[in-house]
Amino acid sequence: MGIKMEKRRTTDRRGWLMMPLRANVPDPGDGTWQLASCPECGRECWSRQLPEGFTEEMFEGRLCTMCALKAALW
Repeated sequence: MGIKMEKRRTTDRRGWLMMPLRANVPDPGDGTWQLASCPECGRECWSRQLPEGFTEEMFEGRLCTMCALKAALW
């Protein structure tokens, strides 16, 4: 079983917003990133602004990258 990753379209629904783990990106170059905690595992990660044309309601929620990948598998 694998994960198919594609660019998200504004017509897509569900899925998770992935927040990069702070362990992987200790110092983001973009000042808009806000330090957050993953609601699933509690690890520190970065919450980012949504791209233009997207709203929070289009997604299941936000998870760190690892938890979002696990959620996609199960």
